[in-house]
Amino acid sequence: MVGQKKTPAAEATASEGKSEATQLPENDSTAPRTRQQRWRRRNPRSYLAHITVRNALRLGVLTSAPCEVCGSNESEAHHPDYDRPLDVVWLCRAHHRARHRDT
Repeated sequence: MVGQKKTPAAEATASEGKSEATQLPENDSTAPRTRQQRWRRRNPRSYLAHITVRNALRLGVLTSAPCEVCGSNESEAHHPDYDRPLDVVWLCRAHHRARHRDT
């Protein structure tokens, strides 16, 4: 570190460790903090099915198809039964949301 100049902010950060933005809350650092993390904790079967489909797509075991209602190529997997994660129906976002709203 000979010959290197430190700015006051860099020196303070180095001496204090982490900045406030990166420190975990002191009360319960294991509690989910985002909406997505809370959903994953409340819906483990759904989350596992989503991961299974994502991995199957990545590995080529499963291929996406157009929306079964309108034929749009922008489709996503819908699980009629989360216990069978690879048995999916391909729907566009609008029809997927409608399917969940109707059930």
